[in-house]
Amino acid sequence: MTTPQDSTTYDVIVVGSGAGAMLTAARAHDLGLSVLVVEKSDKYGGTSAVSGGAIWIPNNSQMKIKDSYDDALAYVKAATRGLVAEDRLHAYLDSAPQMVEYINSKMTLNYFPCHRYPDYYQHLPGSRPGGRTMEPNLFDASLLGEEFDNLRLSYNGTLLMGKASMTATQAHVMLSKQPGWMLQVMKTLGRYFLDIPWRLKTKHDRIRGLGNAMAAGLRHALLVRKVPLWLNTPFESLTTEGGRVTGIVVKRNGQTLTLTARRGVVLGAGGFERNQQMREQYLPKPSKAE
Repeated sequence: MTTPQDSTTYDVIVVGSGAGAMLTAARAHDLGLSVLVVEKSDKYGGTSAVSGGAIWIPNNSQMKIKDSYDDALAYVKAATRGLVAEDRLHAYLDSAPQMVEYINSKMTLNYFPCHRYPDYYQHLPGSRPGGRTMEPNLFDASLLGEEFDNLRLSYNGTLLMGKASMTATQAHVMLSKQPGWMLQVMKTLGRYFLDIPWRLKTKHDRIRGLGNAMAAGLRHALLVRKVPLWLNTPFESLTTEGGRVTGIVVKRNGQTLTLTARRGVVLGAGGFERNQQMREQYLPKPSKAE
């Protein structure tokens, strides 16, 4: 499986470096495949890195209240109003808890349930008042070494006083002024300001939360696995042979480069929101990009 970092042939090539892309790359590696990740920008993490980082995982093993597969299915069927094929709903409900167990057991990144974060549609059958939404624990980004500088950082509005990272659970305690909220504020700011060796290096918090914890944790998983991630490498097109995708064409260091994928290409670079032709072809009508 070992492949040189500058090779042009891999088992799997992943386009994009958001959460789905990096998790796919880590999983492919763990299945014994050689993997390359390509990212068009000079930062990895995509919109995942500036998101809340939460994922909806019904019937997860850490829930404090009782949940069931049947109730989760009833809820998503009602919420999607028949617009999603039932086999896709089953695929999600089958694999989502397994995915979290994989992350928590195989990576430094760790997810925990938000016990007071309810399902959005409480009036629908099968809903739960909390525990299905999970978020990442704070992540020590010093584990990234020099790759910390390439992480797409959080927006200041998601940081305490624009400086210190926090989980959504901690933010909820502080914003709603629950018992102990002031102590939480002091601990969070104290952790930031007393991290003196790191403060001498950068104003950015060493501890990352929300989507930044997710992106940093997944990048660390790739570093541990020695999966290469090429920044500043925009995807240009797919290559095909006999109706089968065989690789991709990218731009790297000002040159056009053809990369071969022996087993497959994963397009994890986002959607097609700005492509009106694809919106009309694949999305419910009416659909307008602007």
